Amino acid sequence: LTIPMIHAHDYRSAGQLRGKRVLVIGGGNSACDIASEAARVGASSEMSLRSGYWFLPKMAFGVPLTDLLPAEQIAALVARSMRGGAEIGELYKTGSAYYAPSTATVEMAEAVLMDRRRLMPCSIYHQGEYGIKNIFSGTVCQLGEGGMQRTFELPLTDDERARVIDAAEKTKELVGLITE
Repeated sequence: LTIPMIHAHDYRSAGQLRGKRVLVIGGGNSACDIASEAARVGASSEMSLRSGYWFLPKMAFGVPLTDLLPAEQIAALVARSMRGGAEIGELYKTGSAYYAPSTATVEMAEAVLMDRRRLMPCSIYHQGEYGIKNIFSGTVCQLGEGGMQRTFELPLTDDERARVIDAAEKTKELVGLITE
């Protein structure tokens, strides 16, 4: 399986994405612009992010957001979106914890049942990915007919790789406490 990769620097037009399944890695301005175009013309558009991002549109009805709202109001929107999960929890009091897991479960089931070959973050039984073996941990997987079709090791900095491995080792320690 050969997967073509295009750096944002080499991206020229939405025509390059027409009818393709697109995975955009990162959440910078160029990545968001490309993901938006891929969502419009591609077969699918997914984003993989190393950490949390908060997205606000640059344009609303063709007008820059900064022309429609004062800077203080945009800052308030950003602040509110940063605590969106907590706000949902406060509003629902109980029962809000099932939204994200249930949505992810439906998306995973659809990817398998409809053979979408979708790239998704999943907890898998590692068999060497990132140097991790014999423990369940998260990584990017391709889901389609038959379930997990393959895994992907994203490029990580040395610090990120060390943290991933450390988290897996700590998980092994906790599992060890349970099984003793």
